[in-house]
Amino acid sequence: IIPKVYSADSLIVEEYPMNKEEFEAVFPVIRKNRDKWRKSPAEAVVVEKINKKIVPLGYKLSQIKGYIAFDFYKGGILIETGLSDIQNFSINKSHTHFVFFARKRTKNGVWGLFFRDNRVEAMKEFSKPYMNYFFYKFFPFYIDDNLISCQVNDKGHAEWEGCIKNSSQVLFQFSFLYGAGGMPIKFYQIGENWVLKIDQSFGWKFKSRIIVNGEDLCKRFNYSGMWCYHSIKGKTFFIFSYHRDSKFRISYNGKEIPSLWYDYIGSNGTLDIQVYETMVDFDARRGKQRYYVEAGVYE
Repeated sequence: IIPKVYSADSLIVEEYPMNKEEFEAVFPVIRKNRDKWRKSPAEAVVVEKINKKIVPLGYKLSQIKGYIAFDFYKGGILIETGLSDIQNFSINKSHTHFVFFARKRTKNGVWGLFFRDNRVEAMKEFSKPYMNYFFYKFFPFYIDDNLISCQVNDKGHAEWEGCIKNSSQVLFQFSFLYGAGGMPIKFYQIGENWVLKIDQSFGWKFKSRIIVNGEDLCKRFNYSGMWCYHSIKGKTFFIFSYHRDSKFRISYNGKEIPSLWYDYIGSNGTLDIQVYETMVDFDARRGKQRYYVEAGVYE
């Protein structure tokens, strides 16, 4: 299947038209060909990069011989053993404090752990939602020397409220509705900016908002919704819609991809977009035609 190719700036969008049979046959081949771009770094490589930043502070993650697991030391003293799935490492601008997350398997199950320097906070028994949302505190991170965090509280009757704050003040307050399914909030960092995604999707109507450093970008650009706000090679990528219609469009580095839109993105009743370091991919429809779409910046 030969894709149709769109481009803007250095972003390449490849659109593969498929029926169900073609999709099921070709999709695994496309995925295999993209592995070298999509694959996440091995955990040992991630830990090596972390050690370069924490060893000068007297800390070290050391791999346990014969296992893909690590011990965490301070000044040669063991703080925690048997760590895996180490992620969301962040260090302050002065390189004096850091945070990261990991999980640990014990005879009683698998537990999530939050490390802030040599302080360790155990979470509930590990599952993906707990690691994603960290007890509804999400993953905090440093911007300059400030540890930025997001917290939400259940007010009852599906009404929730939340705030973004640092160690000294509240930076932003918000509210949302949440009854069942996945928590419709994502809090993350892009460069020196904090980003809050509030998914206000109901049924087949998607009304997600993106707030960056307290500014609602939907209001700024007069969009009806924004999704997948992400950095690809240091430039902003996102999907958006205008108020005038319900079409989904792509923007990269502040430029809309010309003549490209979709009636629907995702599958199984959700707007599902897979995000990687150099690319994103998703299933989409325009009219009755189904597509597999990849958008990325490649060497």
